[in-house]
Amino acid sequence: MYVYHNSCATKSTAETPKLTGTMSDATTAAAAALVQRRATAVSSLLQQSRKDAHTNVEATQAVQKKRYDVKHRESSFAVNDKVLRYRL
Repeated sequence: MYVYHNSCATKSTAETPKLTGTMSDATTAAAAALVQRRATAVSSLLQQSRKDAHTNVEATQAVQKKRYDVKHRESSFAVNDKVLRYRL
């Protein structure tokens, strides 16, 4: 395990803490295994979150389409028909 020799760096001297000690191979392997498990967990969580978001977007778009279709009327104008132009 790493131990800091001095507890903090000072801006005036710009010194950084010095590490003393070493990690054993078993500790390094255990830390690597923990990192790998965490990376796998985050990756699978991200994939599931993306699937959930995609499903939610599709459901919301279906509801919006349904509401639009209820209010929408097809225009039945022909060429040269006189129409009233409305500006907001």
